[in-house]
Amino acid sequence: IRVLEERFQELDSHMPEQEGEGLSRLSDLARKAELHVLSIKSNRKTIFLFGDKEELIVDGKRCYRVFVSMSMEGDYPHLLEYFEMLQTDSPVYFTVERIGLHKSTVGPKRLEVDLNLNLYLLSS
Repeated sequence: IRVLEERFQELDSHMPEQEGEGLSRLSDLARKAELHVLSIKSNRKTIFLFGDKEELIVDGKRCYRVFVSMSMEGDYPHLLEYFEMLQTDSPVYFTVERIGLHKSTVGPKRLEVDLNLNLYLLSS
């Protein structure tokens, strides 16, 4: 039971209740990796269905999914650092849906990055 309670606490700490808090965490991590966030947009949260049929409820809180689209600019090493930070130090749970990389018009070593992901929230 203790292990299960600890797991619920970990899930709770990685799944904020409000979209703004999760978006802010993703944006802060990008800035920490020295990427310039050009825009961040999200859709309305929807109930996350486990197996397309059952709602996921953790410690009495319903799990929601929010689609997020981010546009950023930076160089390749900092982008790799950001992805590594998302894997190891991310303060939120997410799944990456699409990554687009384009040459930037600002400089030869700069990239424009389009990142689409799903952010997961717990809310009562």
